[in-house]
Amino acid sequence: EFYKSQYPALTEKFFVSPNVLDPDRVNSEPVSFNGCLRIVYTGGLSGNRTARFFLAACKQLWKQNSETKLEVIFAGPADRKNLRLLKQYGLPFVKHLGNVSYAHACRLQREAHVLLVIDQHLGIADRAMFFPSKILDYFSARRRILALTDPNSATSNILRACNSTVIY
Repeated sequence: EFYKSQYPALTEKFFVSPNVLDPDRVNSEPVSFNGCLRIVYTGGLSGNRTARFFLAACKQLWKQNSETKLEVIFAGPADRKNLRLLKQYGLPFVKHLGNVSYAHACRLQREAHVLLVIDQHLGIADRAMFFPSKILDYFSARRRILALTDPNSATSNILRACNSTVIY
């Protein structure tokens, strides 16, 4: 509907092709807990999709208890701003792996206790219809999902409907 309103002369050319979840790819293996909570983010960090707020929370947690048993893995490309942030926070339990293959990303997701979604801050309600396609991969990994997103985003709506944790 959004695109039809933006391009009325082309309305007959638009069609909806829903994302689907392949049931054969759904993970049924529980993840073991060895006393260390593993949080994984797979995807890009660029522009206003930034890890700043999450890293600030991790830094605060670490300041309160440097014995915190936490491992945070970012897998995917990052722009210079986000690479600087990761380095600036210098948290010993945070790793950035850079680009990884899809198979490696899926493996990381299945080895995680919590999967992290960082949405772009859009600030415009009309554009809140998009959600990261990784959410479908996260669903198939069958792990808890922690989302940093806008209150009215598609990500927020989908995860709230699935009883996942959403932070605004």
